[in-house]
Amino acid sequence: MIANLILILMPDELNYFFSNTQIWLRKKLCQCGIEIGNIIIYNSFDEIISKATTAFEECSVVVSNFNNSDKLFSVLSNKYVTKAQPHKCGSFWFNKTMGKCFYINLDNLSEETFDKKLFKQIIQPNSTNNCIKLFGLDGVEVKRILTSLPKPSSIDYSVFSSFLDCEINFFTNNETLNTQVISNYFRQVHETFNDYIYSDNDEELIEKVCELLEVRNMNISICDCLTNGNLKLKINKIERIKAFLCENYVLNNKDEYIQTLKISPAFLARNDINSIETAYEITINMLQNTTADIGVCVSGTFQKPIIAVGDKEAVHFYKFNFKNNKEVVKNIIINTALFKLLKKLKQNDLSFYEK
Repeated sequence: MIANLILILMPDELNYFFSNTQIWLRKKLCQCGIEIGNIIIYNSFDEIISKATTAFEECSVVVSNFNNSDKLFSVLSNKYVTKAQPHKCGSFWFNKTMGKCFYINLDNLSEETFDKKLFKQIIQPNSTNNCIKLFGLDGVEVKRILTSLPKPSSIDYSVFSSFLDCEINFFTNNETLNTQVISNYFRQVHETFNDYIYSDNDEELIEKVCELLEVRNMNISICDCLTNGNLKLKINKIERIKAFLCENYVLNNKDEYIQTLKISPAFLARNDINSIETAYEITINMLQNTTADIGVCVSGTFQKPIIAVGDKEAVHFYKFNFKNNKEVVKNIIINTALFKLLKKLKQNDLSFYEK
């Protein structure tokens, strides 16, 4: 279902929320079967009371970081709620005259308290959940494709997308479950998105990369010449991947190329630092000077990034043209590099879905 989300935030917390919490919250709600539509922000209690009447009548999710959450909830209950029942997460699930509404206190919000199994029991008490993860399509395009596929009435879905990394959660009603029909639908979905699917459970891209490195018993070296170390930070989030990581370079200028990777000054004089030739030279040097089986290089510019992925037999290049802002492009590039590495690791697998 599509939900309107109201954010009730103190002004000094606004930037923190949008940079650290919004994407995570959207994803968690999506896993519960709620897609967030419009976001409305109030930054003072008086503004909530005076202006929020219509918005609260239409919203489904309320998020707040006000210290006096009891006072806020009391106001919401008196004006818009017919029944209220607290649960062990410290948040509140309640009914309005126009439907159901969920109130979340950010002070109590954490990975443990927002366990998707608990919330699924609240939101989808008679459902089972199936998840697929895919990369390379935004949420709008994924929804358009899903809408074009014939869907059994016993299935519903929600879509979460962040920097072309997309998660589809399917909810099936056990009371009307037709196993063959459900199976045929999921097969059709997998075949439709097969080139983009990287997991059939709630795994992140980097977790899937690590899993395949363990299965293949292969090592990698990575050189980030574009995202200023953000690719390295993403990789280092998974502790066990370090056993398969020979080098994780972050290079910012020609001097570092020469000193760290021993690239010839004469070569750099002939070739632009953001060229495919330089990306190839970096990748080959990593493979020759480390014990890595696969090398990954991210270079170019934010408008025209280059990703090189290869081994000692061949190096493949991927060029892109972006018009998004720098922060968006940076995250897309990081995800794309991980996905291309994942595809390289799965090069002998014809399909992500076993038929």
